[in-house]
Amino acid sequence: MKSRVPRAWLICLSVQVPQMILDDCHRTGTQCRIFCTQPRRIAALSVSERVAAERGESIGQTVGFQIRLESRYAILGNQLS
Repeated sequence: MKSRVPRAWLICLSVQVPQMILDDCHRTGTQCRIFCTQPRRIAALSVSERVAAERGESIGQTVGFQIRLESRYAILGNQLS
């Protein structure tokens, strides 16, 4: 059975909800690490690039990724991967 949810809505969820959680952690002073999974390499890269762009950052600050042996993410602080 095919999903009836439009693809744009799914992208919006994968981009917006983690950012809302991260912003709430920043506001309350709570340490957090949020991990999002994507089924394909290109999806993981494009979502992480889009989230970083929306936050006005480059990859490796609070937004990062890990694909097999390649990774770019912050060691300390709140993080969205």
